[in-house]
Amino acid sequence: MLRIIDTNYALRYLMQDDLEKAKEAYDIISESAYILPESIFEIIYVLQKGYNIPRKEVACALLDLLQDVDMFDKAFYEEAIKIYRDSKLDYVDCLFVARHKIFKDKIYTYDKKLNKQIIKENK
Repeated sequence: MLRIIDTNYALRYLMQDDLEKAKEAYDIISESAYILPESIFEIIYVLQKGYNIPRKEVACALLDLLQDVDMFDKAFYEEAIKIYRDSKLDYVDCLFVARHKIFKDKIYTYDKKLNKQIIKENK
C-alpha cells in the first residue's frame, strides 16, 4: 500500500503557511510518501496563479519536493520541471519535450514554440 500525499499536503509542506499542517505533512513525507503527477500540475497552477510565485522559484520548489517524495518515473518529471524552469513553455509542453528528450519519442505538433524547444533539445 502506497502512502500518497495530495496537492494540499504538498503545498503545506512547501509553503509552511500553516505550521501545524506543515509539520504533519513533513512527518508523513519523511516516513516515505508518494506524489502523483497530477499534483504537479495543481502545484504549478496554485503557486503561480494563487501565490504569484515566479516560474523559476516554482520549479526549484518542485525539484526540492521531488527529492523528498517518491514518484513513478521521477526522472522524467524532474526533466519536465527543469525544462519548465528554463523555458517559457507551459508545463504540458514541457512534458512533451521531456518525453522526446528522455524516451526519444517523436512528437507531432503544430505548436511552433514546442517544435523550437524540441529542436533545441536535439542539439
